[in-house]
Amino acid sequence: MISFIKGNITEIYEDRVVIECNNIGYEIFLPSSAISGFSCDEEYKIYTYMNVKEDGITLYGFRNIEERNIFKMLIKVSGIGPKGAMSILSTLTVNEIKLAIISDDYKTIAKAPSIGAKTAAKVTLELKDKFNLDEIGIGGEELSDMSDISNDVLNDSIMALAALGYSKSKSANAVRKAYKDNKDADANTLIKLALKKMI
Repeated sequence: MISFIKGNITEIYEDRVVIECNNIGYEIFLPSSAISGFSCDEEYKIYTYMNVKEDGITLYGFRNIEERNIFKMLIKVSGIGPKGAMSILSTLTVNEIKLAIISDDYKTIAKAPSIGAKTAAKVTLELKDKFNLDEIGIGGEELSDMSDISNDVLNDSIMALAALGYSKSKSANAVRKAYKDNKDADANTLIKLALKKMI
């Protein structure tokens, strides 16, 4: 198992890079969102997952360990192979994936190319118990600044907005924004304020 490779990027393609380490060029497939951050002739450390099949060995790369961990969880879901997992990681950030899974928001997962609604629903169903709201940021911000609000209030607010037809990801983001300016608010108040944020 190759855990990571550190070296200079020598070639950059749409879905992969070639990194030179000890005079060997390793072809590594990455999420498209990661490739845009690379430049040729610069040194990088890329975390890797080695996929071994009968017809060959493929290296998949990631910017950090958390991204690789999400990839490893995704490929365990029935119907999601390495290419499907890379498609999801190319479309959504790690936090967006976690939030969609926690919120059972399969429509957000289904935005990834080649991922249908049924497959996306499997992702949310099979991985839902792997994450909780305490460990992720809502809308890219950590929940550490929301430590004085109970998860019940947060969940109730998100679910109420989702019941009104909003996506759970957008609902969670609106609730975070509402809470940021009104830290003493209860669920009912947060819902009203969050609705204004969605207009």
